[in-house]
Amino acid sequence: MLNVLKDTGHVFFGTKAKVLDLMADGKYRSLMEIFETTKVIPTTSSSILRQFRNKPEKFGAMKLNKKRDIETGHWLYQLVVADDTDT
Repeated sequence: MLNVLKDTGHVFFGTKAKVLDLMADGKYRSLMEIFETTKVIPTTSSSILRQFRNKPEKFGAMKLNKKRDIETGHWLYQLVVADDTDT
């Protein structure tokens, strides 16, 4: 489980914590894969990932990568959590 206080300097609760804990490993996942693991609906997961990307002053420095799965055509997302040494 991600140590949110040490790794990001921010505390996360509820759905944000679920998505961050899952995505902190840096693996690419579709919104449905996120839903199947966390039970956070895909539209909410997408919104949370955008918030992590767009609001570093609120959520810490994170990079969101996305790519298309060639076989299914679904978007896959990867969250990279930056620590203090990544500046």
